[in-house]
Amino acid sequence: MYGAKVEEGAQRAVEGVNITDGPRIIFSPSFAPTVGDIKAKLSCPDVRISAKSTLVIGGSNVSVKSLDLDGALFVHAAPASTVEVNNLVVKNDGWMLEDLKQGEEVPEELKIRGYKLSKNGERIVIVEEAGTTVVSQ
Repeated sequence: MYGAKVEEGAQRAVEGVNITDGPRIIFSPSFAPTVGDIKAKLSCPDVRISAKSTLVIGGSNVSVKSLDLDGALFVHAAPASTVEVNNLVVKNDGWMLEDLKQGEEVPEELKIRGYKLSKNGERIVIVEEAGTTVVSQ
């Protein structure tokens, strides 16, 4: 991903379908409406994301300069805020996709999906105030 080191996950079967697990990387449309925007905001080679990680970024004024992620990180900047992720190391238990067990009682939308999301650990950065915030160690 544009110079970032993103680990690939292991192969496994879910309901008879072979899949490759890997990191879940979610960008809100406000963060990067185009591929060019993603490239501009994540073009640093000093970004590492492990196979078990989840990265969620929202807000148009977020940039990632240096990040070592092994777990879950949620970053959101309000419209008047700027967030710069720089020299940040995040290690936690992260968010896991757990396969449903046969006969498990769950809502219909989870039955259709075949898994549920378990949030076991996370770092949350939400910046509402105007100005620039640098998120680091």
